[in-house]
Amino acid sequence: MTKDRSYQIVAGGIVLSEVMDAFGIDELDVSPWAMREGVLLDYLDRLPREPR
Repeated sequence: MTKDRSYQIVAGGIVLSEVMDAFGIDELDVSPWAMREGVLLDYLDRLPREPR
């Protein structure tokens, strides 16, 4: 995170906490990837695999 965006971490943490409470989410998996890459990797994991 760049210094000029560091102020957003507190607000983001509050939003995340409230969303987790609203949806009854107790834990999250943290990833070093961005959301875009996470969605792509999840999609690829769900594709049917061909037998070898």
